[in-house]
Amino acid sequence: MSEWPIDHAWKACIPQGIEGSNPSLSAGQNDIEVLVMLKETGSDFSLDDIKEIIYNEDGQDSLTDIIAMFDNGLGVTELENVLELVNDAWNFFPHKSLDGLCPTEKLLEYQKKK
Repeated sequence: MSEWPIDHAWKACIPQGIEGSNPSLSAGQNDIEVLVMLKETGSDFSLDDIKEIIYNEDGQDSLTDIIAMFDNGLGVTELENVLELVNDAWNFFPHKSLDGLCPTEKLLEYQKKK
């Protein structure tokens, strides 16, 4: 398992006043949706696998790697659902490169400084 922080402030990742693909989605809801999608697509990967890739992302192919975890010959509708889910996971799960914060927290932090 990676070193992503267990004590991450998940509730801080609930966007407030931030537009996005699913602004009401909390990190806990995202966990459930990712798990459901993994099961529906018959993926051999786990939620922890996805969180590990996101936490240790290197700016290269991390998003592609996550999308590939769901690939089972997806149709257009299923692919759209996967892309939306991966986008939400990316924004609500912590990243090592952001000092253990999620992008949503970083955005809120930036907005507070203004």
